[in-house]
Formats: sequence, C-alpha cells, structure tokens
Amino acid sequence: MKDRKTSILSVFLALCMIFLMSSFTVYAVGYETEKTGTVMVQEFLSLRNAPSKSAERVKKLSNGETVVITGEEGDFYTIRTQDGSTGYALKRYILLPAEETGKQFLCEVRIDNDSSGANRNYNMALACTKLDGYRMEPGQQFEWYSVVGIANKENGYKIATVISGGKYVDGYGGGVCQVSSALYNAVLKQGLQVDKVYHHSIPSSYVAEGYDATVSWSSDERYRKTLVFTNNAGFPIQIEAFTDGGTAIIRLYQIL
Repeated sequence: MKDRKTSILSVFLALCMIFLMSSFTVYAVGYETEKTGTVMVQEFLSLRNAPSKSAERVKKLSNGETVVITGEEGDFYTIRTQDGSTGYALKRYILLPAEETGKQFLCEVRIDNDSSGANRNYNMALACTKLDGYRMEPGQQFEWYSVVGIANKENGYKIATVISGGKYVDGYGGGVCQVSSALYNAVLKQGLQVDKVYHHSIPSSYVAEGYDATVSWSSDERYRKTLVFTNNAGFPIQIEAFTDGGTAIIRLYQIL
C-alpha cells in the first residue's frame, strides 16, 4: 500500500513539473509566409545560434542589410541572410515593411552614456515602458508627466546620479532625462512643434549643449520642468522607446 501511495505521489509530482515547465516555456512560431525585414543598427546586429543575447554569434549583420524572417521566438526573429546563414536576431533591430506593420518609420535617435550604472539603466528602461507604443493624433499635445509620470520612489524608480542646482547629486530617477532628451531630439528631427523644454543647469555629458531636455517634478508649476510638444505633422504618430544597456533609443512612426 505504501509503495502504491509513493508511486501515485511520484506521478502527481511529475505531472505538476510538466505543467509548470510548459507554463514558462516560450515556443518558437514558424511563419507560413516568410517576411522580409531590414536591419537597423548603429554598428552591427549579432545573428546568434539560439534565442539569447549570450548565445554564440554566427555572424554580424550590417545596418541596412535585408534579411528573410521565417519565424519568431520570444524577443527574437528566426532569420535567413542573403548568404544562406540562419539564426536568431533581436526583433527590436529589424524593421518590417510598412504594409506589414501599418506604420511608416520616420526617424530614430540614440543617446549613449558609457558611464551609466545599473540603477540608471533601470530607470531609463522604466521610463521607456511608459512611452513605448504611445500614439498621438494630429494636433494632440504631449506633456511628459501626463504620459510618463513622476520619477520617484513610489513609482518604482531607483537612486542614481542626477543634475540639481548646478552639480551632480544622487536622486531618484537618475537617467530619465536621457530618455526625455532622446525624445526631444526625435521631436526636433521630425520637425514637430516644441511648446516647452528646459535644459540642465550644467551641460549634460551625453548630448550636445542645448539639445538636452531635463524633467524635474515640483508640485508648484512655477518650478516644474517638463517637456511639451504638439503633433503638427498632419497624421497620427506612434512613439517606440527602449534601451540597450546605457543607450536610450526613440523611434517615431507614422500610423498609416
């Protein structure tokens, strides 16, 4: 009787393990019809032998290179290059045709900070999650705090270096201004209407003087620093925002 109970328990535990493993497994999806994409990077994109950033690199893909997308797995596409090489590449860096996505690429801005630490990178990524996918109709005004919110402890931000009062100090949300500056430069690049922008009290290390956009919250509007702009392009615009280590990346798209 004891052996039977042990056997039943073993089967039950095995079934539980199978269920749990299947719940967290990301399965590869193959496309019935292959797609074409274009690599969009500053230097190169790694084609890897598995869907992981740490997997072995098969080859380097160049900016503007055309690839065939055969499927996807998590954050990666499975692709085939023009020379027949196959592997996995991050979706973020492969631009699909407008007829496939329903949006037309307009511009991209990347702002790097080589000295960025873990907390700063975390804060940038958190701010980007608030911006990513945000859509603006023609004539609509964007205001930073209405979309992204306040970079404080309550909203999940960590302590990192910020500029305050003309000097570098520790404060919650350090790194967020790198994201707002990237957005500001994308707005300038696309020729959208800038309604309100503030610059840091001392030049930022990651962008040319006058091209930074600081955001600093105060309950008193007289001291609040924000970024405000209007979509005067005459068509809907979507923001894509993400990070890659210490790099903040903003892309603007026309919604078709």
